[in-house]
Amino acid sequence: MKMIVIDADYTYNRNSEAVIRLYGKIVGGNNEGKDVVLHVLGMEPYFYCDNAGLDIFQLQKTVEVVLKGYAKRVEIVMRYRPICYQVQKTPMLKITLFNPKTTPEAREMLKRSIPEITSSYLYEADIVYTNRFMIDMNINGMDIIEFNEKGKELQNYGLNCENLFILHRSEIKVIKDEMIKIEYGRIVTGKQKK
Repeated sequence: MKMIVIDADYTYNRNSEAVIRLYGKIVGGNNEGKDVVLHVLGMEPYFYCDNAGLDIFQLQKTVEVVLKGYAKRVEIVMRYRPICYQVQKTPMLKITLFNPKTTPEAREMLKRSIPEITSSYLYEADIVYTNRFMIDMNINGMDIIEFNEKGKELQNYGLNCENLFILHRSEIKVIKDEMIKIEYGRIVTGKQKK
């Protein structure tokens, strides 16, 4: 099944896990133009912490202690610093949290607990969770995505929509070479001309 992505937000499922909700319209088939909502699992909130001149392994241990109960994982990754032009990657901490709502609090805890860590060493902590999902998945507004219809949910978390599906983020495919146009009130898709 294909859909046009119109909007996104997030909620929590019955296991208190953050779930991305994609809202859109079905493209093609008998249900074309009907509303559809996807509950997308598997997106974890995260941000990066530069080593601030500290030993990266010691910093990792300190961050794990400071963010105990907030951080799901603290791992060392190689990334380009997002300032100026960089030719080499540098070791950083990727801090993956349990709950996207705790990102601002986790950031402030790090700044209070580790004197060397200031706002200039914390990267991407201000990206909204739904925007992070859209960026990571390379989804733009009005993009067409394809997904399997399996996992249709019966109880819809209060949404008035007949076409509501639960999927993992790995089950979504973004289709970048299709275009959308509206003809006489009908959604029409086709291959983009190059």
